[in-house]
Amino acid sequence: MALELIKKSCVKVSIIIDGETVKQGSGVIIHFSSKFYVLTAYHCVDDNEIENIIIERQEHYNSNFEKIEIISKVEFDIDNDWMLLEVDYQDDDLKNIKTAKNFIADEVVSFSGYQNILERDRRKWDAKILDLATSSFKITLEGKSFQQAGEDAVSIAEGLSGSGVYVIKDGKPYLIGILCSIKDEKGFNDDIDCCLITNLIKYISECQDLSDMDYLDKWSENLENRSVEEEIEEWKNSNVKQFEDIIRKNKVLYGDNQIADRKTSIDIKKYQSIKNNIDEYEDKYPELFKKFREIIKRYKDTVEYDFTGEVENSSVAKEVRRSLNESLKRELEKIFNADMKLDITEYQIIEWLMDCTLNFIPKKND
Repeated sequence: MALELIKKSCVKVSIIIDGETVKQGSGVIIHFSSKFYVLTAYHCVDDNEIENIIIERQEHYNSNFEKIEIISKVEFDIDNDWMLLEVDYQDDDLKNIKTAKNFIADEVVSFSGYQNILERDRRKWDAKILDLATSSFKITLEGKSFQQAGEDAVSIAEGLSGSGVYVIKDGKPYLIGILCSIKDEKGFNDDIDCCLITNLIKYISECQDLSDMDYLDKWSENLENRSVEEEIEEWKNSNVKQFEDIIRKNKVLYGDNQIADRKTSIDIKKYQSIKNNIDEYEDKYPELFKKFREIIKRYKDTVEYDFTGEVENSSVAKEVRRSLNESLKRELEKIFNADMKLDITEYQIIEWLMDCTLNFIPKKND
């Protein structure tokens, strides 16, 4: 169903002047605010008049093209390379396509478009996300390659600009952007610049946060599977030094031995649960966690020199811990979803307490 909707949303966008096709690209039909629109790359249409912009779609790959009438140019952005056109069109199936944001690097995506060399046949391509920016993202082809075609790479790639880029989750397609530049200063390549759908956020009534539905659901599920007391004891016996270090620091933080003991058990449970998540997702999203490791490596000296040392009392120690928590959260928000960064920040501070990177020493009275 998802792939059928992706194909169904695909349109051919042509500039025809005096009966001659001047240029051709692709576009995607989207629905919001009770209206239908076609989103395409600005460079596919430029500043041409509406009467010269021809939008067509096919029901099936070998069916005749159906022209879609343009009502108006809604808005365009030359710098981010997109144009939104309101169209006279109705299709209840396409209302099931949602827009989405907050996907991550290495996510698998699909797009469908009309190549110039196969202008009567839309074609689906698979890719993965390489990198993200504020208003754009970059994808690279999976399996297929423009470069394999040598000099014919130009003809293979041309026409795909404006194609809708989708992430499929739970069998549902989520539009995250459109293809923009397939050509760089060296020619056509397999890395493609794309425009984020969030550039149109003022028009979109609802934009699904993929980080919430993707790995946060599973993340939360794993966190609920807290370690039982027997596992806590087993961990203590297997990690004697780490246990001694964290309970010693918790006694400085909380003063009362019973509270420190209780907090240590909570910390160990939390640490184990989040570590299981990190191990699982590090395999799935290696680039994301590579960035995480790089941040932690850079931050370690700061922790040892700026946050470690003698403290007057437990209140001072708690304030130091709180300050470190806020500082690290600001660093991690550069790569993680808001909810995930809270868990990973706490995990990392617990780990630093265990390995003495973060150390609290009660100040001796003279």
